Amino acid sequence: MKWPGGHSSCFCLRVDIDTVSDAKACSQLLPLLKENGVRATFFVATGPDDSGRNVFNAVKRYGMNSYTIRYGFDGLRGLLLPRLDVEEQLHVWRDIIDQGHEIALHGYWHRRWARDAHRWTEAETREAVEEGMRRFKRSFSFEPRGFAAPSFRTNEKLERILGEIGFIYSSNTRVEGHFDFQKGARISVLEIPVTCRNVEELLLDGFSEDQASEKVCRKLDAVKMEKGLLCYYIHPYFELCQCRKAFRRIMLCARELGAWTPTMGEVADWLRNGECAEDTPDL
Repeated sequence: MKWPGGHSSCFCLRVDIDTVSDAKACSQLLPLLKENGVRATFFVATGPDDSGRNVFNAVKRYGMNSYTIRYGFDGLRGLLLPRLDVEEQLHVWRDIIDQGHEIALHGYWHRRWARDAHRWTEAETREAVEEGMRRFKRSFSFEPRGFAAPSFRTNEKLERILGEIGFIYSSNTRVEGHFDFQKGARISVLEIPVTCRNVEELLLDGFSEDQASEKVCRKLDAVKMEKGLLCYYIHPYFELCQCRKAFRRIMLCARELGAWTPTMGEVADWLRNGECAEDTPDL
């Protein structure tokens, strides 16, 4: 794959703002990104944070300690704490834009989307996307170019609806092996999947923080050898409160490897314009 500016690879940082705690943590995230010269795309869920409504299922699956580490006290919203609309808690959104990052849409009502979207009708899917768009424009005064489905939960109608509404790219899936970006560039909404497991997931699998960050850095190194793209996603509250050391190491690794670190919208434009080489390596 050919990347601009002579860069040997591309590192996309996808920042998922699922909850109020994630939105609040962005003020601490921005200095770390600036320190390492990394630009990111912030996918903001719109609508209520009522994650506390899922607390019993989540605790049963992951344990109370893991749930508390991921969500903090805001993980009780909708149960013991009042619901708040996530997009209205992103008070640093102007700073995000001013520092060269991108804000995109992460659906509407994250908990409900993650639970139900796979069985929605076309009308229900369109209604959810359009409500997310309406709230996004009300809060940020512009239309998003990108869309990421909450919890990677999609259905067969979503891609077409996103294209009809006018989205340029999506990040609705995740892959571990080969992904044909050139083929993706020829469809109405270019798909940029997540291509690497994050530290949060690796910690849940029993890896230490050092082991988890080492695995991600090795993936980055492999992508450099292949001249490929690595799309890595985080939840800022968790990264900053629980594994800041690992996050710093990954950002430093991307910088030292000389990766291009654009927003996902910039990657979509680059791929759309046909600048990449004909051969597309495994990720």
